[in-house]
Amino acid sequence: MPSIKARLPGVSAAVAHIDTTVSGANPIFTAEQARISIESSLRALRVDRMDLLLLHEARAIDLNDDAVLRLLQDMVAAGKVGEFGIGSEGSKIPALLASKPAYCHVLQYEWSVFDPVSPSYNLCLRLLCSATRTASFSSRLSSPAT
Repeated sequence: MPSIKARLPGVSAAVAHIDTTVSGANPIFTAEQARISIESSLRALRVDRMDLLLLHEARAIDLNDDAVLRLLQDMVAAGKVGEFGIGSEGSKIPALLASKPAYCHVLQYEWSVFDPVSPSYNLCLRLLCSATRTASFSSRLSSPAT
């Protein structure tokens, strides 16, 4: 994608730095910080829409503000974001799936076909399948009959 690559050299300098620490305490991630970051990235890339937005290294404790989820859902509804999810270490995924499944539409984590299948991977797969079935069932309930 040469057109995107041509836009990238100044992106890191153009995106606003957001301090997510409060006097060394646990990171806090607010809807306002997310909005600023998304809008800055869209401007820096000179695009109106990003296909995928991943919250990198997010932990369940970082996602306690329901306003963040509403913002991400609103960004999808407005067409600014195609889909959102979480990119994190594989060991953090089961806790995120169990406690914050609404953020887990897309998951990115390290894994290789050469890695042994771990119990956490099996748990992730079961939780993801369960969440998918529930979401699919819920969407069928809310969709008009054809």
